[in-house]
This record gives sequence, C-alpha cells and structure tokens, in this order.
Amino acid sequence: MKARIWRKLHAEEAKRFDQVYELMQQNPTLGFEDAFGVLQSGLSPAEFLVRKAKSQKKVAVKQARSAVPGDAVNSLLQALIEPQEGRRQRMRELREAVHRLTVFDWAEGLLAAAAPAQGAGRESRIDTTPTVRRRRARVREA
Repeated sequence: MKARIWRKLHAEEAKRFDQVYELMQQNPTLGFEDAFGVLQSGLSPAEFLVRKAKSQKKVAVKQARSAVPGDAVNSLLQALIEPQEGRRQRMRELREAVHRLTVFDWAEGLLAAAAPAQGAGRESRIDTTPTVRRRRARVREA
C-alpha cells in the first residue's frame, strides 16, 4: 500500500505520527517511543522524562531487591536483632533484681516497725498496716 493511500485510510493515525515527528524535531532528546508517550500522556516533554526516570528507578530497585538472596537478608536481620534480645534479657534481670531489693527493703522496714517496743517496763507491739501503692498494668504492644 502506498503512503498516500494509507494516509487517506488512516487519517487519525497519520495525524498522530505527524505530531510525534514534530515533537521529535522540537525536542531532539526525545526518541520515537518517548515522543509517543508524551503525546499519549498529555504531559510536557520535561515532565514525561522525569516521570519516566522515576519509573525506571523503581524498576531498577525492584530488580536489585529480587537479585539479593533471602538468606543474606535473613542473616543481616538476625545480626541486628540479636544484640537487642541480649539487651532485653539484661534489662529483665536488672528489673527483677531491683524489684527483689525493693521488696526486701520494704519487709525489713515493716519488721523494724513491728518489733517489740520497750516502754515503761512493759513490752508492747506496734500495729502496722502496710500500704503498698498499686501499679498499673502495662499493656505491651507486640
């Protein structure tokens, strides 16, 4: 089929091709595919190229992520988590030790207050009522 006949039969496509070639002349950095992309998207050539660069960067990141084996990622994550677990264990032990000391100090104070008192030749006991501040239960988010 000759070009002039094709142009008559496919006038809309011929018009798009003319617009693409015109865009390519105005912007020499645009390739044929990019010029069609600019025409179809309705963006300016600069905006289209920025958008194209972003999408190419996303594709490159996705390919790079899929190229890294899962074992390497898991070992890295495990290496980062292990020191945290050790720290948590040490903090748990410290918290228990402080709690034990606090309970023992409280009990010693209670025994000292309840010890027999000497007064006017007779022994008497002091009645004590221990009051303990209630702790609010902490809700941990996992």
